[in-house]
Parts: sequence; C-alpha cells; structure tokens
Amino acid sequence: MTCVLVWLSCVHSALAWQAAPLCALDGPLGPDQRQKHFVLDEGNRSCVAPATPERIYGIPWTIPPTVAEARAAFAQADLATKNGRPSVALEQLSVVENTFPRLTDRIAYLRGQLLMAAGQPEAACDAYLTAVESLDRDVEALARVGFVECGLAMDADDAAERLQLLLRRYPKLPTRHALELQLAQYEERRGQPDDAIRLYRAIDIQNPASAAAAQARSALTAMGGLGIDVPPLTTAEAISRTERLVRGGPFKQARQDLRALLRHKDLTASEQARLHVLAARMARTEGRWDAAAKAVESARSLGMGQHADRYMPPNPARLPNPERTDIDPQLQQELDAILGRRSLNRARPYQLERIVQLAVEYGEEALATDVLEVMVEQGRFPAGILYNAALTAVGTARDETVAHLLSGLLEHRNYGVSARYHYARALERLGALDLAIEEYHQVQALDDGHTPYYAMWAEQRLWTIDSHLSQSCLALTPTQSTARSCSSDAANDSERNAVPENLVPLFELQTVLPTTPDVHLRRRALRLLKPLLAEHAAAFPWLERAWDLILLDRYQAAADELSQAYLAYRDARGGHRLRSGLESVFANGSPRRYSGNRTMRRSRARLDQDTRNRLAELAALLGDHGIAVRFAGHETADAHPLAYATLVEAASQRYGLDPDLLFAVMRVESVYNRRIISHVGAVGLTQIMPRTGRLIAQAMGRTDFQVTDLLDPQTNLNFSAWYLASLIRRFEGHVPLAVAAYNGGPHNVRLWLRQRPASMPLDVFLEHIPFTETHRYVRRVLTHYAAYRTKRALPMPRLSMRLPTTTPDMMAF
Repeated sequence: MTCVLVWLSCVHSALAWQAAPLCALDGPLGPDQRQKHFVLDEGNRSCVAPATPERIYGIPWTIPPTVAEARAAFAQADLATKNGRPSVALEQLSVVENTFPRLTDRIAYLRGQLLMAAGQPEAACDAYLTAVESLDRDVEALARVGFVECGLAMDADDAAERLQLLLRRYPKLPTRHALELQLAQYEERRGQPDDAIRLYRAIDIQNPASAAAAQARSALTAMGGLGIDVPPLTTAEAISRTERLVRGGPFKQARQDLRALLRHKDLTASEQARLHVLAARMARTEGRWDAAAKAVESARSLGMGQHADRYMPPNPARLPNPERTDIDPQLQQELDAILGRRSLNRARPYQLERIVQLAVEYGEEALATDVLEVMVEQGRFPAGILYNAALTAVGTARDETVAHLLSGLLEHRNYGVSARYHYARALERLGALDLAIEEYHQVQALDDGHTPYYAMWAEQRLWTIDSHLSQSCLALTPTQSTARSCSSDAANDSERNAVPENLVPLFELQTVLPTTPDVHLRRRALRLLKPLLAEHAAAFPWLERAWDLILLDRYQAAADELSQAYLAYRDARGGHRLRSGLESVFANGSPRRYSGNRTMRRSRARLDQDTRNRLAELAALLGDHGIAVRFAGHETADAHPLAYATLVEAASQRYGLDPDLLFAVMRVESVYNRRIISHVGAVGLTQIMPRTGRLIAQAMGRTDFQVTDLLDPQTNLNFSAWYLASLIRRFEGHVPLAVAAYNGGPHNVRLWLRQRPASMPLDVFLEHIPFTETHRYVRRVLTHYAAYRTKRALPMPRLSMRLPTTTPDMMAF
C-alpha cells in the first residue's frame, strides 16, 4: 500500500496494481458510471470494478484511477503546460501513464519536455531515453532530438558527440542550427571561445535568415564587447552568405546585401563575377528581364559566362502582324540556316516544326500559315508533329489553316480527343458555332477517363457560347435568334469579357458533418476497433495504442498509430517505401522498415480487404482521410471526400480562396495524407517545400516556424491557401496559371508566358508547359476542381482565355 500512495512520484516503479488494457464501452454510461479495467491474468482478460476513491496530493482519485479520471488528468496536464506550470502537468501525466502503461513512451516524451521547461535536464534525459524505445517512429525521432537538447543543457561531456551522431542520423533536421547554437553556447561556457566563434559564424553563413543566426550574430557582438578577438566576415564568407539569401530569402535582405557587396572596390574578378551571376539569378526569378540580361553580360565579361548563361532570359514572342510583307532579317538568316537551298515544300518534318516555332517567336502570321498549309497538303507527317505544329501556331497562324490541319487528327488513337477539342476551339473563333458546339459535345462523350480535362474545357466553352448567344440574340426576331451563328463575334466577345477567376463570387462552404460530441465519436471509434483488436492486436500493437488514445480523446494521435500500422502492413507486403512522418522529414528519406520474424510478417501481410475497409472507416472517423484511402485503396475509397472540411473552409475564407480549389490541390498533392513526404522533400497535405514554407512564414510574420509544422493540417492548409491566393492575384486572376505556378514555380510560368505570344489562348498555352510533371499537374487539379464543384451542384468558375501581362514580381517565390 505504501507504493500505491506514492506512485505519483515513483513513475518508473514496478506497481502491483498497474492497469493493463481497458475494456470497450458496452453501452451508454451515465455521468456517475466508471469505466471498467482489464487485468492481465496469464494472458486472459477479465474485467474488474474500480477500487474505492482516495486522495493523492490533495486530488481525489480512485485506486487505480478510472479512464474518465485519466482523461481529465490529461486535459489538466495540457492546461498546466499552456499556463507554464510544468510541475502540475507532470503530476497529471503520471496519472495517465499509470492508467495506460502502453503509452509510457508517449508520456515519457511529454515528461521530458516538461522537465526541460522546469530546468531539470538530467531527469529529462532519463525520460527521453524511455521514449526512444517507442513503437511510434515520430515519438522515437522527437525523443532522440530531446536527448541531445538535454545533454547540451546539462553540459554533458559527450554533448558534442550526441549532436554529431544525431545529425548523421537526421541530416535534414529542421532544428539543426538551433542545436548548433546551443553547442556554441556550450563551448563558450566551457571557456573555448575559438570553437564557439567558429560555430556561431558557421550558423550565420549557412542559414542567415534563421532565428539561430540572429542569436549567433548577437553572441559574436557580445564576445567582441568583452575584448575577445572576433574576426569579421571575409569577402568569400560574405558572398557565400548572400548566395544562401538569394536561394532561400528573405529576398529584400538578399537584394540589400548583393548591392552592398557589388559596391566593394577590392573585389577580385572572380568575386565580381560570382556576384553578377547571383544578380542575374535574382533578376530572372523576379521577372526583371533587362536587369538579368545586363548581369549575365557582366558575368560573361569576367569569364563566368558558363554559369551565368542559364539566367539569360529568352527573347519575348512578338504579336502577329498580318499586314507585314517583309521578313525580319534575323529570321531570314535562321531560315536559311535551316533550309539551305530547300523550299518549304521540300523541307523535312523536323525542319518545318522548327520553322513554325520561329514564325511564332517573330510574330510572322504568313509564314506560320504557309508552313501549316504545306503540312496539310503533304499529309505524310507523323501525327505528333502535326499536332504540335498546329497548337504552336494558334494565335499566330490563321484559324482556318489550324482547323484544317487538326481535322485530320480527330480519329487518332492518341491525339483524337485533344485534337477535337482544339478543332472545336478554332471553329468557335471562326464563328462556326453550330459546328463548334457539336464537336464540344463529342469531346464530352469521348473524354470519360479519371481526369476528363478536355471535357471540363468543353463544358466551359459551351457555357460561354450559350451565355453570350442568349445576350447577343435577345434583340433579334424569333426566327433570327434560332440560328446559332446569330453573333459571329460571340466567342471573341466571351474572351474579351470573361471575368478573372479571383473576381468570381465565392460561396459559403457548409460544414460537412454536424459537430459530434466527443463521447459519441469515442464510442463509434471503439466499436469499430474492438473486433479488429481481437483479430490483429498481436501483429499490430499500434491498434491497442490507438485504442488507449481514443479513450483519452486523442484522435489525431490515434490516427498516427493507425498510420504506423499501415506502414507495417506495407513493409510486410514489400514494394517501394513510403516516406511519411517526422523521421522522413529529419532524414530526408524513407523510414526504416518494420521488421519482425517471418510469422509476424506473414500475419501483417494477410489483412484482407474487409479488414482494411474497417480500418479505413476508423481512420476516416478519426479525421485522417489519407490513411483511410491507403487502407481501402484508391479504387474503393471516395474519390472526392470533403477531408478536413472545417480547416479548408476557415483557410479559404481567411484568404479569399474557393475552398473547392484547395480540396483539389490537396487531392492531387497528397490524396489527403497529412503525414506524407515527397521524394524531393515536400511536406504534408498540400506538399509544401520547406523553402516555400519558410518564405510563406516570413511573409505571414511567423517567427517560430519549423518545417515540421507543415505536418499539422491547419498550418499546412493555411499556408497553401495563402500561397494559392497570392499566386492567383499575381497572375491576374488566372487559376490555371496559379496552379501551374504552385507546382512549377511562378518564375517559370512568367518565363513561359514571355516565350508565347499574348494572342495565344490560355487553354493552348497550357498545352505548351514544358515541365511534364507540371503539365500533368494542372490537368489533374483542374479536373478534380471541377469534380468538387459538381459534387455540390456548382458550375466551374468562368475561366478567361486571355493571357495576362507579365510584370516584375518582387515576391520571388
């Protein structure tokens, strides 16, 4: 009984009464009823009633505490932590730990954090060592970081070695520079100023925009004030520091530092050249084309043209001039180089394809049309060349010729649907609206795949034609108004008068499900999980941990345990690894495989479809649609769930974004998986790159941002909504261009716009996106966007076909 009375202070003691797994709720409980407890008896589970209440540290608890009391203790621990009372939080967490021993690792990590806050790093290290043994890979990773932090805080002799081992394990650790700052402070306390200065300086050079770098600079200034010799930055170090600012921002500081360095008079030629390369890169990223060209020329003159030439902006495409009769002399030289003594009629296919590109670049309508006519007459070219030439010439060559060339591809196996859509567009521009409408309906019938991109555009055009015909024909007689061609300028008017997408009135997204009291959600989740435990708890211990967390109303943590169970199932099945969770962020790679003997692996791999469906239902109930889709499979899962609807609605309303667009981006980027990490390091629901996340945080005024924050759905969706709304504004309301910029970078989209004539329609411009991934990405997002709108009987916003003007963009990301 003595041990029982002091169990709050002897957390690691072996307690005779310590509770084992808990029973399920068999039915609704009244407010005075208490949860039963499982007691392990040689592997058999039975239920016993709780003991009589007693007081421990003045707090009334039953011995052992009930689930309700443990749940309340966890809530009190949260509140005490928020209010800066770690000792109270530690007492409350002890109640939880002893009620739920399977969660000892999770509680140990929280205890370590509280002990650090209370100034007890040695005790915190003991707690972290317990948490390192966690079944949850995220808890293990956090505990490893905590173990290094406590070692630095207590000036452990092996503190530097601990950090070195940690960084070897987690080379992309987001808190790397903060830990290196603590190591520098540790060296300074040990009386090693040279080592401290070296570390402070390295932090400032390698990550100059971080809070750790600001503290490092302050520390160096303070050391200089104490009479310690702190050498200034060398020119090479200053240039390296500026290079990192140019790559990662803040860009205002990068511009200032770059200008200051260029004013130095003692720079070597190679140093000047490096700075001009940086200036070219920054100017091109911001769309300052003349400044970029000037900087490239300066770098060339100093012998670094091979590094600077990649930042030379291409010549802008010219608008077609149908009245022009002479050919630009420079174009004539290029034609002579391509054709030699051949005429257009004798040119080879690849030569004609290149000439079409040149004709568009120089705005030569007659030449572009002539080349297409040669292709039509000869009719022996590969379909790909004919299709590409026709689309390249749209906006420059005459639409009659474009339509004629595309008409020969309408039945082609690979190009039929897309050629038919652009054929209909050419007819629409020519005013042949009856024929265009017929072809658009054909496109809708033929484009029936998972991502019906051309059917979406066809619907846009049909809606536009009907809208403008109804307006332009109102003044005509009934007989006149029956003709579809009553306004031959309807299509052109539609493009001139289309409303930019960001000006389309947004709608209020209704809450998908009514707010459910926790007790009902808890009971539903437990009923789903109970039969799964009986069948699969031995192979998947994470299910039992999820059970405990559900009892504690920790639904996101319970979903995390289901995620670990899915990874174990996936590892048992073999195949490529899935990057997921904190460990993947820290290591920039796939997490370690879940091992186990052959029997265990076979047991894990044998989850049938019915079991996976039940796990998917549970995951969705807990709010994790990504794991639900993974368990159920893409074929059986809801293709367009309103995942994280409350967060999507709040973020969209905050930044003036259509929430369906945010749903679509989340669908394409992660399939609603909040823990997913891409192979290039993009994080979370909307796959935000760490650099982009830092820049968004800077723009939003967040100084406490860490890359791991992007694993939080609310932060991720807020950042994505802010960024998408920003891109839509910067591209004059054109949602498709904003979507392309989200994936391929706004600087690249501005560059692509520069290379195409302003007369080219938007839908054709999108066909010319040179990045394969971005090209597919735009199609998928727009079609899922349309599907989300359709799901709630809403039409797609009206998409303008006119390309925006390109102006410098100092946001630079």
